[in-house]
Amino acid sequence: MTVPPIHRARGVVEWLDEYENEVNHMLWPSQECLLETWCSSSCRVQTLVESVPRCTEAVLVAHGGLTPY
Repeated sequence: MTVPPIHRARGVVEWLDEYENEVNHMLWPSQECLLETWCSSSCRVQTLVESVPRCTEAVLVAHGGLTPY
């Protein structure tokens, strides 16, 4: 039986081996979607970094009041 890395404690593995036919197993999710999300996040972070001066300027102009951001 292949056990996800988070459940490799000996007691858990032994229990899963003993009750393998009685437990419904979910397929371990693909890591590819996480990789795609992680790679695309750098673009969003860059956009946020570039917006900081504009947001700061708006706060200063509004003397700490409401801004369009």
